[in-house]
Amino acid sequence: MGCRHQVKKQITLDSCLVLAENKPDMEQIIRVTAQPVMTKVIVIRRKVVMAGYLDVLIEYAACAPCHTQPIHFAAYQIPFSHFVDHSGARAGQDARISADIEFQRCQSVNRRTATLFTILRLGIVKLETARYQTKKTVCSAEHISSGSDEPPPCPPHPIPDSSHSQPCSCVSCLCEHC
Repeated sequence: MGCRHQVKKQITLDSCLVLAENKPDMEQIIRVTAQPVMTKVIVIRRKVVMAGYLDVLIEYAACAPCHTQPIHFAAYQIPFSHFVDHSGARAGQDARISADIEFQRCQSVNRRTATLFTILRLGIVKLETARYQTKKTVCSAEHISSGSDEPPPCPPHPIPDSSHSQPCSCVSCLCEHC
């Protein structure tokens, strides 16, 4: 199932950005760049839940004495999460998301603090049935090893229609018998 049109939602982020202690004071903000980064998209019944952060980089002129570095950068990550209603959304579907900055304004409050106001536009570009299904397995505690990167060997399992046991060919104990 695919979306016929893009469903969009706008959210606002109002953030107070404080310089780290190892950074010099700000004299003037030169440039602010921001990029939304999506970290999680979950499709549930009639909703698509999105989470991520706004990756912000501030370039500023420092209040620094002569013969020192006059231009500095400060980086921030501003988290956000929101959802978009979609009547066709069903649990288990995949969603392709767009995230764009519609508007942003950064103002200096004092020499150590700036405020950033951002309007973020989130959209569902495509909603479709998942291409693969994950199989749920349950392993017993004795098959879980700790401190090793190697998967534990799979123990012998009884094979249906057979009176004897033999080792299965599963990797890291993902067979349905465990």
